[in-house]
Amino acid sequence: MAKSGLGRNAAVYAWNCAIRRPEESDDKFNDRYDRWKERCEASFGMADVIIAKQRHGPIGTVKLHFEAETTKFDNFIGPERLPADDH
Repeated sequence: MAKSGLGRNAAVYAWNCAIRRPEESDDKFNDRYDRWKERCEASFGMADVIIAKQRHGPIGTVKLHFEAETTKFDNFIGPERLPADDH
């Protein structure tokens, strides 16, 4: 079976969104699919951990980087935290 690079998200889309809505044209369906695919590719390898309840500490959302090859979560370093490229 070939890998699409989208992983489980592709299966979720197929289940929830791949059904063409009755009022939807082919172009509208394809646009919706393309937007979904872009969002999946942009979030590939990232995870949000939601800390909704904690006895003595802050609550919130933490972004993590997911390494699929080793099934490991690590700190996410976004582009805003990388050193500036002055070249």
